[in-house]
Amino acid sequence: MPKEIDSLKISPVIGLQTRLQLGLAGVMVTVALVISSFYFGKYQSGSNELLYRDRVAELEMEMESFEQHKEILALAQGQLQITQEAYGGLKDSLMQCDANIVSVRHELAFYRSIISPDDGDSGLKIHDVQLDKIEDGSFSATLVLLQSIEHDDVARGSVRLEVVSEDGNVIARWPETASRRFDLRYFEKVTGRLELPAEASAERIHVIVDPDGQSDDIDRWFSWHHLN
Repeated sequence: MPKEIDSLKISPVIGLQTRLQLGLAGVMVTVALVISSFYFGKYQSGSNELLYRDRVAELEMEMESFEQHKEILALAQGQLQITQEAYGGLKDSLMQCDANIVSVRHELAFYRSIISPDDGDSGLKIHDVQLDKIEDGSFSATLVLLQSIEHDDVARGSVRLEVVSEDGNVIARWPETASRRFDLRYFEKVTGRLELPAEASAERIHVIVDPDGQSDDIDRWFSWHHLN
């Protein structure tokens, strides 16, 4: 550890050129941090088109791999004489492969809807609804709203869900009072909780979106039984 000599502090002499170089390096670091923050923000907000396209390419490769793997498993199942234990393992592998394919197809449909919608409609739309049972009569609902990357404007508005019985009566609403606000550029997941009355028989879910600045609502119907 260095010691003071007669309380004299020795400071290094930095030339003008060195100070300029250090200053320039500091500016470059600052600029790099700003640029990194910008692109990180774009990634976080879901606004990086290249990321979406890269993800679609990755998913398409995964899909092809899973389908090839499934063909090999199916061929082995049909041609090989295997033990019951091995057959059970092969059957489990086929089931897992099917589940992987369904999952990849679902994610592919999501990203393709943002990049290039199949129906050509690039505006705000209701992409999907998912239900998860919490307990009897209580469900967690996840609604996915999106619009194509062709739109750079933020879409705002409100959304609500209605659960309808077989006879057409509304038996549950979410939110129960006011609509839920949304604010998205490309997509947003909206979550809520649905509480069904005791012994109520749900048939369909009606999703209603009221975009700001538009006179017409956007709505879509989902089968309750297909979501469970």
